[in-house]
Amino acid sequence: MVYLLFAFLSVVLISKKIIILNEEVLVALSFLTFLLFARQKAGPLFFEYFRSKNESLLESLQTFTLYQRDLAELAKKKCEEEKEIVNIISNLNNSINFLQKSNLLQKKINNARKEEFSSILQSISSSSREWKNEVPLTRLETFLTLLLNQKPPKQFNILKSK
Repeated sequence: MVYLLFAFLSVVLISKKIIILNEEVLVALSFLTFLLFARQKAGPLFFEYFRSKNESLLESLQTFTLYQRDLAELAKKKCEEEKEIVNIISNLNNSINFLQKSNLLQKKINNARKEEFSSILQSISSSSREWKNEVPLTRLETFLTLLLNQKPPKQFNILKSK
């Protein structure tokens, strides 16, 4: 209907010499006619093509966002695992440092005990030098010598002590 009205209006305007038909006007009219014809005949075909392209692009975009979300969750889990590993390593380092410090402290305590026991043993042995052949080794002396990894003299025995 619109095309008939357009054709009738064109004929009237051309016959009244309102529109002068020269080369440029004929090319413009031909182009407009081609566009209207192409739209009328091929319009649904182009519409379907662009609609299917739109759907495929939306589907690929949704897939991409799902992959991106899964990747973000995976990265978050990996980050949490790495933080947990760092915490474990830190706790292990703290434990190692504590054990080293306690080992050093235990060595210092043992050295102090050895020095104290050796001084006690020396004081006892210096006072008992006079009785060396007469009085057997006491249990404390035997314990101290064993503790200091010193062998007691062969002539004294733990069983002989009182």
